[in-house]
Amino acid sequence: MTHVKGQMRVGFTLVELLVVIAIIGVLVGLLLPAVQQARESARRSQCQNNLKQLGQAMHNYHEAHGILPFGAMGDLSQTPACSTPGGCESTWMVMILPYIDQQSLYDKFSPLMDTTEAKEWMHTNAGNVVEAGVPIGTLVCPSDPNSPKTTAHWGGTHDYNDGFCGNYSMCNGDTTITTATDKDPGSQTGLFFHYSGIRFKDVSDGLSKTIMGGEHVAVRDSSSERDWRGRYYRGKHLGVLISTLETPNTQIPDRLIRCDNKDYAPCTSNQGSDNVMYARSVHPGGAHCILADGAVEFFSDSIDRSLFQGLGTRNGSEITSY
Repeated sequence: MTHVKGQMRVGFTLVELLVVIAIIGVLVGLLLPAVQQARESARRSQCQNNLKQLGQAMHNYHEAHGILPFGAMGDLSQTPACSTPGGCESTWMVMILPYIDQQSLYDKFSPLMDTTEAKEWMHTNAGNVVEAGVPIGTLVCPSDPNSPKTTAHWGGTHDYNDGFCGNYSMCNGDTTITTATDKDPGSQTGLFFHYSGIRFKDVSDGLSKTIMGGEHVAVRDSSSERDWRGRYYRGKHLGVLISTLETPNTQIPDRLIRCDNKDYAPCTSNQGSDNVMYARSVHPGGAHCILADGAVEFFSDSIDRSLFQGLGTRNGSEITSY
């Protein structure tokens, strides 16, 4: 009797292959959000760490000078006149460069500075220094797809270079800034404003109950408009100061002399004197802020508006439990 040996089948049928592909697709679909969430969690942690470094830098500056750096040089009306073309340009960021491991960059700008008491006011158009275009990692939120931002030269009366623009600003309080109030400690309720010179002993509300600064989002310049938010080397038009007048990520527009309105960063160009910029971030649900004691907190978009306003003031005696 003759037996026929069965032939072994090798490989997959088309149906089996399709089933395997479908399973792999489902697994990828399940894993991808988890991977993206893990990446965002890492980026968010880095953002928090950046803010902690800025808070520590402010404390080290205060320990060395007995005073916090000024918020910005030059008021919105560009007076008083400064000794160099372009008016007063510097901001708090330039002053703390040595305290965020940027001593060499600070040394590029220090020859341009005039010293007035402990405030070390900077009288220069710092944007024309080539090094101003170098991004500083400590000032960049890795979650923001538009950051770091550097801007090209603008041909006007002077050939200005706005330089590197980052994601973190200091807090001027719970108010807007006008030409009448931008240098007035009685009108500006926060820790930083034009020509400010606040000491920690001035913060009667308590360092742990007062916002020092926080996040804002970067907006890249378009072919038709420039956006001055986060403009560290030319601060006289406010773009390095946030207000707690409105809650984080409010749909109420910022108001700056030059800005590009975006859904994620609404803004109204305001050639007048009443300007304001609010805390904003790309993190879902809120924005990080540094408290005056150096701690970093995440404040929800839904935080009570009055509570958030109170956290922005240094001596308002508000109830700020959160």
